[in-house]
Amino acid sequence: MPPQEDETNDKTDEKESIKQDDSIEGEENSVNNIQKSDQALTEQEQAQRAWLNQIPDNPGLFLRRKFEHQYQQQSATGSSPDNNSDKIW
Repeated sequence: MPPQEDETNDKTDEKESIKQDDSIEGEENSVNNIQKSDQALTEQEQAQRAWLNQIPDNPGLFLRRKFEHQYQQQSATGSSPDNNSDKIW
């Protein structure tokens, strides 16, 4: 290979390694920013997040209970879905 091609390949390799280093530094910076933002939370915000994390996240159970409740309400009032034709839902 001519020396000119070697220099071009060296420059290309150098640019690629710089890009990789920059991306690694960017990832580290974003992780550090997230950690700093968590540390910057006030005690009240931390307590609120802890309280919200106690709430179970189970959409299937929520829907089952919702439909059971609606069924019980309809049974108690004696109404059927056909009697409420003016309601879409």
